[in-house]
Amino acid sequence: MIFVGALLLVAMALGALLMSVRVFYPVVFALLTLVVTMQPWMRLSVNPKVALSLLVPPLLFYPAFHLDVQSWRLDRVTLIMVGLFGTLLTIWGIAGIITYTFWFDWPNALLLGTLLVAMDAAAVRQVMRMGHAPRRLAALAESEHLFSSLIPLIVLPIWVAVTVGELSLLGSVPAYIQAMGGGIGVGIVMGSLTGLLLSQESTKLSALVWTIVGAYGSYLLASQLQTSGALAAVVAGGLSGAIFRPRLQPTSKVALSTFWELAAFVATAMGFLLVGFAVPFSRVVSLWIPIVWAVLTTLLLRVVVFYVLGLIRRGLGCTIPLTYYNVVALGGMRGAIGLLLALSLPATLIRQADLQAVAFGAILVLAVVQGLLSLPLLHFFRLSRRPAVYLEYQRLLARLLGVRAARQQLSRMYQEGAVAPHAWETVDAELGQQEMLLLESVQDFTSQHPEVQQHSLLSVRREALRAQQHVLVNLSREGIISSQVAVNLISQLDADLEQLNEQEVDLPPVE
Repeated sequence: MIFVGALLLVAMALGALLMSVRVFYPVVFALLTLVVTMQPWMRLSVNPKVALSLLVPPLLFYPAFHLDVQSWRLDRVTLIMVGLFGTLLTIWGIAGIITYTFWFDWPNALLLGTLLVAMDAAAVRQVMRMGHAPRRLAALAESEHLFSSLIPLIVLPIWVAVTVGELSLLGSVPAYIQAMGGGIGVGIVMGSLTGLLLSQESTKLSALVWTIVGAYGSYLLASQLQTSGALAAVVAGGLSGAIFRPRLQPTSKVALSTFWELAAFVATAMGFLLVGFAVPFSRVVSLWIPIVWAVLTTLLLRVVVFYVLGLIRRGLGCTIPLTYYNVVALGGMRGAIGLLLALSLPATLIRQADLQAVAFGAILVLAVVQGLLSLPLLHFFRLSRRPAVYLEYQRLLARLLGVRAARQQLSRMYQEGAVAPHAWETVDAELGQQEMLLLESVQDFTSQHPEVQQHSLLSVRREALRAQQHVLVNLSREGIISSQVAVNLISQLDADLEQLNEQEVDLPPVE
């Protein structure tokens, strides 16, 4: 346990360190896992059910809780089509090609395709934020990755039962209904309960506790009821996040986001390492040909399926650019869910060891390749909303605000008698001239780049509305205004925020 803990700390430290040079943590964890599995003395027996119960909830609850509700309302048909049907088509396409290569028969190839489509919605959220991607692209990537993480967790146990003969194809239909219906039901109950508790929270600690209860409670309760714990966690996170997260104080929002981002980071690191301890490297090497086939097939099918779905949606009137689909298909982020699911395959499967080895090798390669492509693709397609032009605007604005702050500070010191009159007059005149020149520079810059001014204006208006909400919450707690008045006014401000979000979606990106 001490050795595993030390290795986990090393993995986390390397992941955090290399993020400063824009190498995302799934890439680091995949390379470190490869090093671990190459050491024959590093072998541990891992209970896959325990690992899934501990690591899956943060990997699903975090992205579901932070889903962009406004983008879902605008592009829900596209997001569902790409996430749901795109994932299923990719699974069947991988299975068909792998079956054609004669490495696996159809049932086992279908299981392999299910393992290979699993993505990491938490990691891609970080990529979109760091790359300052357009809001609709971020929503598309996060939704697709969330569906791709969720679907294998729902269907794989049922498909395994069919493959080993425990269920017939016809008998699997009630299993699907039970898994999905029960998961949605538990998720609605736990999500509503979590949201109600969040709406009553008074501290950041209580908000964290309620979300932890919602994430793990929904997963464990649904699993005990023989339904989909993964679907319950997603529904609980999405419901509580969509309805109640906007009502939280800004400090609580920051605390929740930070905690769950860290939880997903730790879960990903632990998931990669645990699977690395369990899979022998010799078997991975012996199956390098099907691993290469699996990698090429997965990348090719993601691009083809996403591009075709994008063309269909464009033909039906959707305005999402086709380049968005290319970025999501090629630059997706791999996580630990596919590896953990491979580890959970039962020994009753005749090709269990081969499936685990091929999935392990292919997912590690895909994690490195797609992880390294994610940010370069954003820049290649010019989809970063904060390129050099936006940084230049920030530099000019920062200099202007700095000069103004210096003048105000010197004025206070002069009024207090801490600065001599002749010195203050001289320096104030110099700073006044600098302020005038910088103000003209900022005005000229925004006139040449109106898209920068529009984004900045919306950002300032959003912060003003959030500040008003925070004041209303404090007034209500202090008894200055009634809770009913506070709720009504905050609801109006929420409507104004939604309107601003709609305007931001329609803005052109900063070129």
